[in-house]
Amino acid sequence: MRLIGNTLRHDVVNMTSSAGSLIFLLVGSQIRNPMVLIGMLGFSVAASFISWFVNLARFKVVSGVATSRVASASQGYTELYGRASVFPNEKPLGKRSGFPCVWFRCITERENDGQWQRVADEVSETTFLLADGSGECVINPDGAEVITTHKRVWKENGYRQTEWALRPGEPLYVIGEFRTEGGASAALDEKADVGAMLNEWKRDRAGLLSRFDTNRDGEIDLQEWEAARKEAHRVVRANHNELRLQDGVHIVRRPGDGRLFLLSNLSPTQLARRYERWAWAHIGIFFVAILSLVYLMTHHG
Repeated sequence: MRLIGNTLRHDVVNMTSSAGSLIFLLVGSQIRNPMVLIGMLGFSVAASFISWFVNLARFKVVSGVATSRVASASQGYTELYGRASVFPNEKPLGKRSGFPCVWFRCITERENDGQWQRVADEVSETTFLLADGSGECVINPDGAEVITTHKRVWKENGYRQTEWALRPGEPLYVIGEFRTEGGASAALDEKADVGAMLNEWKRDRAGLLSRFDTNRDGEIDLQEWEAARKEAHRVVRANHNELRLQDGVHIVRRPGDGRLFLLSNLSPTQLARRYERWAWAHIGIFFVAILSLVYLMTHHG
């Protein structure tokens, strides 16, 4: 676990941007200085337009990427929807609230002169599972944005705790980079593995002579060494075939290209509607602000 503050940020930005723009509009209407008012309206126009663009882009991502099944998902940017769970024989996480979870974020604040000051922001990085009936996928939550309906706030000993969580057994949505490691897709280097095996055999000279010194002269000649190389290739190929027959491990992690990495206990439909509502809210503020700006500049130009 490490101290970071990059989850839940999108909702915070939405609320801050929309509230800030509305406050600027309301306060600006009481200001008599045209230049100050123009500046405040300009801020509202820019902030609401950027927020509209971001929410519209996320709406298109969530609604445009088809939900895949774990067993048949393609490698790369993928959307999955199933249920959250911990690994077999592992206990769910339990933060200060005492409720079991697979992921949590906990902000601790201390009261100082009537103001709450943040003293810690903890986000779990423990991996967990998503299961959808076709298979299981490991979720690495490091760097994910999380939207969850589970939020608890309580006070104790002069501190205020705010905790968000994803809980085992509940629906889990994820969109991120899907990779399968091992199994049929395992990246295996036959040449390197053969070289490593031959080096290991050479360190056991007695064993090497016992297996490949066919003329029993105490040395490995070129013909005998070639036989050893062929045997190493045979053993390595057999090992690789066995590895490829094993089940691979499916993993979803943060995309390396900066695309959206999102976890939520909401369904894809609910998430798409959420971003769509935010987009409409911001574009509404944008038009109110720009019309006010045009009116002001027209009458005070």
